[in-house]
Amino acid sequence: MQVEARGDFYRLTCRAMSTPVNIAFVAPSAAAAHELQQAAIDWIARFEARYSRFLPESIVGTDQRTSGGGGGGDWLELDEDADRLLSMCAEMHCLTPRVFDPRRCRCLRIWIGRRTHPHSR
Repeated sequence: MQVEARGDFYRLTCRAMSTPVNIAFVAPSAAAAHELQQAAIDWIARFEARYSRFLPESIVGTDQRTSGGGGGGDWLELDEDADRLLSMCAEMHCLTPRVFDPRRCRCLRIWIGRRTHPHSR
């Protein structure tokens, strides 16, 4: 993680889920900036632990591990947040003429199959 400060402008850069993360913000003091930076890093760590395909204990990692590639395996319980996230993924799949394809994980294929989307083919 790197932090850059210029007056009341701050920039936090790090990597999460093998992706560069860049957060720019204005804070009234160095203490407030530090608090916001820590909150952002904590949120990113929780999100990555929950959804990263690179972590076997995450929702996606669990799905990949239990699916066996054949569509079988155990049901994966999803909470409201995970359901909402998968809904946004499915919507982006439709809005980007299928360029964004999150269906590589079994849980999203199952989720898409149980819903009817106006843009799905």
